[in-house]
Order: sequence, then structure tokens, then C-alpha cells
Amino acid sequence: MALSVGNFTGNHSNSSDNAPTVNVPSGGAAGDEYIFATLSYDGGTITPATGFTKITPEATEGSLFYYLRAWKRTYTGSEGATFAFSTSNYVGWVAACGIVKGAAATLVDANAAADYAGYISAGVQADMTTGSVTRSAAGQLVLIIHGHGSVPGAQTITFTNPAGCTTQGTYDSTVGRVLRFSWIIEGASGSTNYAGSSSSSIDQAQGGYGIALVFADAGGGGRTTKNTRSNPLGVRAGLHHRVRRRAA
Repeated sequence: MALSVGNFTGNHSNSSDNAPTVNVPSGGAAGDEYIFATLSYDGGTITPATGFTKITPEATEGSLFYYLRAWKRTYTGSEGATFAFSTSNYVGWVAACGIVKGAAATLVDANAAADYAGYISAGVQADMTTGSVTRSAAGQLVLIIHGHGSVPGAQTITFTNPAGCTTQGTYDSTVGRVLRFSWIIEGASGSTNYAGSSSSSIDQAQGGYGIALVFADAGGGGRTTKNTRSNPLGVRAGLHHRVRRRAA
């Protein structure tokens, strides 16, 4: 089975709260991985829902006091209706969960980075980087988690994905905390820093946060006949594929 991405869910609390909770994305199956991410104000300690393991490193930036963190859990069939985490501090947060689908999808590499853009004008792009991750073989899937954190207030956040990446889902708290999952199946091994950008509709201090995760199937790659930036295979919605016919 080729690697691909599945469904995506999200939730937020604009006021102080200590229980980041999202609905479990539908469509999980054996060999899949759930990826749960939080962007929260103030570090504190986050206790994950049962079965989740923290993915390190995390993206933090002290000037705005935001923390982007991620966890993973292998599908078991007993997930229930929600994934409920808890925090040691009562904070505003945005949380999201997506599925990486594949035959025993395995995390190969992970990296994270944050950039405090400072006080910038409305519509000006703030860079978002993940730090470099390494793909050990062709056909591996890279899941990019980007967060935008800014001084809370009613606003619209606009994202630009890293080159060649497709959006899996975006969750917007509408007050300056946003998470986006995007992805790409790369056609070759190598190392890449997946850089995107974001901007706010109002003048304010803002920062960008990113985590990149590299996944392989049980065979080490993606088990596809063709994987390129321009024609990724295995997209859950709008599957692209070639059918090879045998000669008569």
C-alpha cells in the first residue's frame, strides 16, 4: 500500500483551558499513524491521550511564548470518539490531528524550528521553517506541520505552503493561532528544509513554527511506481495513478 494522508480534524480554546481535545479523524485502518499537534501559549507540561508518543524536537520561540509540539499513535481500532490531552497550565491553544496512511508507516526523521518575525504590517509574509529532515529512500512521505502564533485578536491568517506541498488540513482559531498540515511524497532521497510562510490581516507581533516528519512504509520507501513533486501518488481525495496494460 502506498503512503498517503487521510482525514484531518481540529479544535481550539480562545480562553484559558487545560484540555486540548479533538475528534478522532475517520478512516483509520491497520498500519496507519495518527499525528496530533498543539500550538499553545506558555510551555507547561502536556500529558497526551493514551497511546501517544511525543515526537521531538518541538518548535518554540520565547519572544511570543508559543510552543508547537507533536505526538504520534498507531491505529488500534479502539480509539473512541475523541483524543483528549491535558496541560499543566490553563492556556489558549489550537490542536489538530491527521492520519498518515500506509503499510505500517514508520517515522524516519523529524526536525523543528521557529522564527519570531517581530512586529510586522498586515499582509507581510513571515517565514516558517521546519529545519532540515532527511529522506533515506525515494517514495517517502513528508508531513509538514506549520503553526502561526501571534498576539491574540480577531484576524485572518494566510498560509503559503512549502514548494510542491499539498494541504491536508488547516485549523484556524480566528484569534491568531493556526495549525496547517501539508504533505509531499518525494521522488528521491535527500535532505530538505521545508519553508513556508504566513501573514496576518492586522499589524502585530507574530511568529512562524514548523515541524517536518518523514515517513516510510514497511519496505523503507513508498512502494509506488512514480513519485514526483508534480504528480504525487496516493492522495486520498483525487487519487492519481497509472494503469499499465499487458501486451496482448
